[in-house]
Order: sequence, then structure tokens, then C-alpha cells
Amino acid sequence: MSQVLILLLYVLWVAAAGERLPQAEVDWLRLVAIFGGFLLIVLIPAAVARWQTRLAFPAGAWTLQRRFGWLLTVCRFSIVVWFALAVFGTDAWRNAVGQILGPIAAMPLALPGMLLGPLPAIAAWAGLSWAQYPIDHFAREQSVLPLLESNLPVHAPPSLASFVATHFRLQVLATVVPLLMIGLLHDVAT
Repeated sequence: MSQVLILLLYVLWVAAAGERLPQAEVDWLRLVAIFGGFLLIVLIPAAVARWQTRLAFPAGAWTLQRRFGWLLTVCRFSIVVWFALAVFGTDAWRNAVGQILGPIAAMPLALPGMLLGPLPAIAAWAGLSWAQYPIDHFAREQSVLPLLESNLPVHAPPSLASFVATHFRLQVLATVVPLLMIGLLHDVAT
């Protein structure tokens, strides 16, 4: 499901950006609201995860992780909806991307906009992995004793950096790299 939602982010960006990005002034207040919305979508599950791991009982670690998965699913859909509102409801982000790209934005190239356009949503997606880490770490720690009692191998939980990198690679890069290759082929063909 994650790959479909990430694909949808790129479809929304390509549909909103069109052939050329605007070179207009950036509405900074709306741009701050866009980034603030993404930040809120990440901070809510992060706060819930940290609060829940302090209150959880070891026996309910996997139940806690399963329930938190539902919250992450809602947050992933929220990222897509917020991104759609950001690119279709206001010109702030499209104007900002046009300003950042400068003269490249005036060219009929898809790849530069595809690299930069969905970046806030992709960063929020990676932030959800950061928010999920305490719950996953708690569940893995609680599984050590049952694994030892069953004479099964025990592995240390991954570090935060390893956890986020793995999730980013499997959820985001597996979808984004082929899309960027398609954008590159489009730009070479035109």
C-alpha cells in the first residue's frame, strides 16, 4: 500500500506542476503552513509512540505495535491528502520550487521538478519511520526472553539510523527510483 501512496504523490505533483513551473513570488505564510502540516502529521504519532511505550505492559507489546500500525496508515493517507491540498489548493509550493530551480524551471523538463516537488511529503514519510521506531524497538526488546527460552537466535534491535534507512529504502526508494528513471527518459526523449 505504501508504494501506491508514494506513486500517488508523484502523480499529484506531475499533474499540478504541468509542463513548466511558475516563476512567481512565494507566499511564505502558506509555505510555512504547508511545512507545519507535514510536521504535525509526523509529531502526532511520535508523541503517541513515546507515550504508549512508557505505559505499555511487556505482554502487550505486539498488540501495541499492531494498533500503532493503524495510526501510521492514517498518517500516510494524511500525507497524501495534505500534499494534494498543498499543490492544488495554493501556488506556494509550486512557486517555491520554481524559484529554487531558477532558469531550469522554464525548460520543459520533468526530472528537476520530480526531484524537488514531492520532497516535503517524502521527508514526512521518512519522519513516520522515526516516529515508529520506539514502538518497534519496544516490541523487539520484549521478544528477547521468549526467543531465549525457545532456544532461538536473538538479535539486537536495529539502531534508529538503520531502522529509518531500511524503511526509506524499502518503502520510498523502491518506488521513487523507477519513477525518476521514467522522468529522465521523458526528458531525454523531448
